[in-house]
Amino acid sequence: MIQRHRRGRRALAAILSAFALATVAWSPAQAASSLSGYAYIDRNNDGQLAFADAAHPEWVLSGVEVKLFSISGTTETLLSTTTTSSIGEYIFSGLSAGTYALRQTQPVGYLDGIDTLGIIRNLNNNSVPAGANVGTVAADAFLNIALPADARGNFYNFGERGLLPGYVSKRYLLGTAPPIVTAPDPEPASGVPEPATASLLALGGMGFLALRRRLSR
Repeated sequence: MIQRHRRGRRALAAILSAFALATVAWSPAQAASSLSGYAYIDRNNDGQLAFADAAHPEWVLSGVEVKLFSISGTTETLLSTTTTSSIGEYIFSGLSAGTYALRQTQPVGYLDGIDTLGIIRNLNNNSVPAGANVGTVAADAFLNIALPADARGNFYNFGERGLLPGYVSKRYLLGTAPPIVTAPDPEPASGVPEPATASLLALGGMGFLALRRRLSR
């Protein structure tokens, strides 16, 4: 009787163990890839965001809307919408391997500038993962980004040339110009310099303080 009871317990344990293994085997892997970048004022119109350690750093823009789409053939499906943070950065995380598009809603009052493709690297090192493709540039958009699993796409940056003439006013500059803010260090990547910080700087080609003094006269 005792032996039969022990055999029953061992059989039950074996069944539970097999079930646990099967559950683990069929659990979906956590999506870990991401796409990110900045919205900023490209003062010299070179398509490169100058961070705070540069000789002439540039201003980043907060509150700019960016949308993430998945792409299947010629069909785009909206996945998520976000806005840039106080340091001008947007990020979509928890992504699975796939083909994506990023589209910016052109901020009101700003002249459109150069949008710059980012880079794609592995999460744990700076090598380019197999199957990665940085995509192509369109108007306020990055299309056909092939993002592998466990990869990060950084520096998909949307550039603006500055405020349009009708939106430049003394009242705007004195009332709504944001204070200077710094951003954390972006992740270093092969072939891309490692900037120290990103600054929230000013409108177009002249410094805020100089323009403010000029308009205050």
